[in-house]
Amino acid sequence: IQNGQFLVGVQGEADVEGRGAGSVVDTYGSSTVIADAGGALGSLRIIDGAELYSGGLTIGAGYHDPGYGQNAPALGELIIDGGTVNSGAASLGERALGGGFASVVGGNWWINGGDLLVGNEGAGLVEIGSGGTVDSNGNDVQIAAAGGSQGRIDVLGGGALEAGSLTIGGGYHDPGYGQNAPALGELNIDGGSVNSGAVSMGDTALGDGFASVRNGDWRINGGGLLV
Repeated sequence: IQNGQFLVGVQGEADVEGRGAGSVVDTYGSSTVIADAGGALGSLRIIDGAELYSGGLTIGAGYHDPGYGQNAPALGELIIDGGTVNSGAASLGERALGGGFASVVGGNWWINGGDLLVGNEGAGLVEIGSGGTVDSNGNDVQIAAAGGSQGRIDVLGGGALEAGSLTIGGGYHDPGYGQNAPALGELNIDGGSVNSGAVSMGDTALGDGFASVRNGDWRINGGGLLV
């Protein structure tokens, strides 16, 4: 895919699957959007040794302008089950209408050259299960970035999250970005492991952060824990 975005579910519904070793989807640095406009549904599955190479990756964009999209959720999902995804910066729930879900089991998601936003202005959920790894390569991970967003990362038995600095409940609100409403961020570690840099929970007055560790590990390197 060259010289343009890879859009999976523009205003309607779309489903793409890459399955098996040797199956490769490559955007040659262009961005991938799963569920672009309000009302769209998109699913991208990378399974059993398949690979995806992408520039920026947006899951559940939720764009809504006059003549484009509906005033309805845009629901996108990325399923990595034994496959590998290499992407640039990633955002789940890009706009207020966006809802993004990602599941990583027995495979890897490498995020290069940008941050991972789980709930930017909308809602985002990442589940990392057995044998799954999400690695931001030292870039920031934000869970519930803007005011009004909701974000959660679940790191389950045998799963691993590698992050740079980690913000849980950002609550950022500027003209044109975010709402004057709480940002609800949550990190649940249940049998998995997290390695991160400095951690901030409830980073602004609108930020609300929660973290739970059960039968797992959370190692904070190169910075403090601000609660």
